[in-house]
Order: sequence, then structure tokens, then C-alpha cells
Amino acid sequence: MAPPFVRPKTLDRFVNPLLDNILVPLGLIPKRLQMLTVKGWRSGVARTRPVIVVERAGSRWLVALNGQSDWVRSVRADPRAQLRQGRRIEAVRLIEASPEEGPAVIKAYVTEWKWNRRYFDHGPDDPQEAFAADIAVHPAFQVETI
Repeated sequence: MAPPFVRPKTLDRFVNPLLDNILVPLGLIPKRLQMLTVKGWRSGVARTRPVIVVERAGSRWLVALNGQSDWVRSVRADPRAQLRQGRRIEAVRLIEASPEEGPAVIKAYVTEWKWNRRYFDHGPDDPQEAFAADIAVHPAFQVETI
């Protein structure tokens, strides 16, 4: 059985619509925050969500902050997606991290993005091995340009 969906924190339920409807269309977002568009895993209808792109060892990665969310299911069904930052749209393929490489990616995410640390059980000072359990709850995906 897949780990559960992690419900967004109260403040995030306010911030996400603000991002989607006001800040993103105006281009007022941090550089690493991009819009991910995937085909819905059931409907096939394009869905767009804000995601944070983390760079590690020369590769770009996405971490599913809310666990087994719809975009994760959609990417597992069809790894083709689009990343948009401002007017630039990039066709990508997302490759799920293995249990061996995932903890390092999650540690990099937690270290870089202080705002989202509350979703994880470990902090940036913990050893990489401590993040092994987090990869089951928060899958990570490598971004590969098509």
C-alpha cells in the first residue's frame, strides 16, 4: 500500500492558491519555484502545480512535499511533463529516485528550503541515512530535459 497523502499545513492551504492565481501569473516567484504540468492520471486533463526544483550533483530534482499527491500518481503513470518558469516552457521527463539516491536529494531539499522543513521528520544537521524513511513518504524525481 502506498504511503498516504500528506495534507498541506494550514498556512500552505492559503499560500498555494495565492501562488497559483496571483504571484505565478505576475512572475513574482522565487527562481527555483516552477510550475509543473502533467496529464491527470485518471482524466488525462492537464494539471498544473507549483513545485520547487532542487539542484544536486549537477542534476535537477523535484520532491513531493505532500507525499502521494495527484501529480506524483500522474508522473508515475506518464513521466512526460512540462516545467514552466515565466514564459519559458521546458518539456521534461521525470525519473523517480531510487531508495539509494533519494535520501541525499531529500536532505538537499530540507537544507535549502527552510520553509518546508516542517513536513519532514529530520533536519539539515541529521545524517543522510536518517532521510531513508522520508523517501517512502516524499518521493523525489530527477528532471531530464527531452
